[in-house]
Amino acid sequence: MEGAALRGVCAIILAAGGATRFGGPKLLHPLPGRPHTPLLLAVVETVRAAAPDTIVVVVGAGAPALIALLADQPVEIVENPDWAEGLSASMRAGLGRVPAAAEAALFVLADQPWVQPATLRALGAAYRAGDAAIVVPTYQGRRGNPVLFDRSAFAALGEIRGDQGGRALLRGGQFRVLETPTTDPAILLDVDAPADLREDRPLGS
Repeated sequence: MEGAALRGVCAIILAAGGATRFGGPKLLHPLPGRPHTPLLLAVVETVRAAAPDTIVVVVGAGAPALIALLADQPVEIVENPDWAEGLSASMRAGLGRVPAAAEAALFVLADQPWVQPATLRALGAAYRAGDAAIVVPTYQGRRGNPVLFDRSAFAALGEIRGDQGGRALLRGGQFRVLETPTTDPAILLDVDAPADLREDRPLGS
């Protein structure tokens, strides 16, 4: 049953940002405790373990190095030349590669390396069990990422501009939103600066 949770879902990993606050190629930085596993590769491994039908990785800044890193991974890589526009441009680039047969897209942030595969599967299971267009995880009442969008929301996602994702659709009332409680604090944790990768950092802080 676990393997079927994300059937019909395309996972889109957003990995195109410039990482200006990090001060270097953030997604190539090794994960604490895993010196041979860069952040992006850890996220790809997590998504693969959750078993969506397809995986698309959107790259932009530093694309050649990221493409080389993913050379042996079963993912489709999309280069976003407009990555400097912000998150919305990467979302559009990813949506443009969603297979016609896919029912939904799961947007995964490449700088959230600690999210668990079970969390991704839980979003898929909640989507299958309900009739919501958007499924968002929560931890102790706080919304986090990744977020799953039904195909009915794709057109509205494509209209978003600037450095923002699909949050506006969660608040706008146009689509039914389902909150899925999790025990995974990593849905709230991303990597912005080198200090965020210290090994003693509590998840969710």
